[in-house]
Amino acid sequence: MASDSELRELLSLHGEVASQGPDGWKGPFSLPEPVLEFYRSIGPVSISIEGYGNPYYLPSLAELWDFQVGYRVDGNTGERLDDWLDSWTVVAVEAGDPFIFDASSGKVLLAVHGQGSWDPYPLFPDLRTMAGSLAAIGRVVVDAGADLCDDDCFIQEQHLEAALKHVQSFLGSETKALEVLSILGWSED
Repeated sequence: MASDSELRELLSLHGEVASQGPDGWKGPFSLPEPVLEFYRSIGPVSISIEGYGNPYYLPSLAELWDFQVGYRVDGNTGERLDDWLDSWTVVAVEAGDPFIFDASSGKVLLAVHGQGSWDPYPLFPDLRTMAGSLAAIGRVVVDAGADLCDDDCFIQEQHLEAALKHVQSFLGSETKALEVLSILGWSED
């Protein structure tokens, strides 16, 4: 597992990191302690991480409440949406698909929007692993540049292998890293 400084350094390749205290939270409920600690110790400040297709976006703590709109609350009325659990907090997005911190398990789930109901899948064991894995994927994308994909727009094998190696370093398992990359659209395995 990466140290706080290593994780901040990796995230800083994609944008600003700065410790953010609980006073940055603008929402009407208390955030779970692991989320507050993540912003205190790692502190992504509105980071956009290049991906295979759409970027991953990690909001600052000050804009985190805005990321609950459309998931936890109706964007037009501000009313609470019934199918969103109280234990869920959106902590990142990719093209409207929310990465959800589940306070009941401590895991980060991924849900696909536009399916009629939320059926999130547990993807990462915690926030640090999510941030590190996404930042590592983004580093592979940036390093590869225009060489990321072949002529048919499929990720080239050497870049898939690099992503697998980096994500595995956060997840501790090649099987789990392959699963994450597959869910994120990097492979069909």
